[in-house]
Amino acid sequence: MRSPAWADGACLAAGGLSFLAFSPWNLPLVAVGSLAVLFRAVLHAAPARAFRRGWLFGAGGFGAGLWWLSESFQYRSIGFGAAAALTGSLAGALALYPAFFAWASAHVLCAHVLCARVLRGHVLRARVLDAHTPRGRGPRAPAAVSALWWLPALWVLVEWLRGMLFSGFTWLQMGYAGIDSPLAAYAPLGGSYAVGLGLAVTAACIAVIGAAPHRAVLAA
Repeated sequence: MRSPAWADGACLAAGGLSFLAFSPWNLPLVAVGSLAVLFRAVLHAAPARAFRRGWLFGAGGFGAGLWWLSESFQYRSIGFGAAAALTGSLAGALALYPAFFAWASAHVLCAHVLCARVLRGHVLRARVLDAHTPRGRGPRAPAAVSALWWLPALWVLVEWLRGMLFSGFTWLQMGYAGIDSPLAAYAPLGGSYAVGLGLAVTAACIAVIGAAPHRAVLAA
């Protein structure tokens, strides 16, 4: 995802298609794929851009998954236009949660890279090593491991916050998409959040595959 505009569009599309992971379609692989797109986009983004991509992902996901609420908003003098605006406002507000996830992830991963380079002694020397290190070796590996842990952990944390803050709103949590998958075996350990963590870990593994070491934050 080297083109910012292309990556932004991919996040919007991935979020918009994520509703297929839930009932009545029940396609958990869609949940994994959509999260992988978002995770990969975050790897290549500065915090501000990551925030925008996370919001686009959330706006697409909640917009497509909650559109039917517009019928519930129609009451007496409230027409379809006002109901659609209310539904869109709700989707836009809920999209702030994945936006915060993306922003926080970008900060954490960038901080990890900077710390790793400082600990090696010289930032310039680390950049030279990045440019000449063969793929899959050397300083790239520790940061890749860090991304594999941080991205799923932060995603589940933000999902949990969405279910707890402001009276909670747990609809369309990714963990529900895996309830009919083999990952459902983890449900007794932590409910939908444990299942969602399994989906997020799988998505993170896919997201870091082939990340360019000189462009992505994995190049520590």
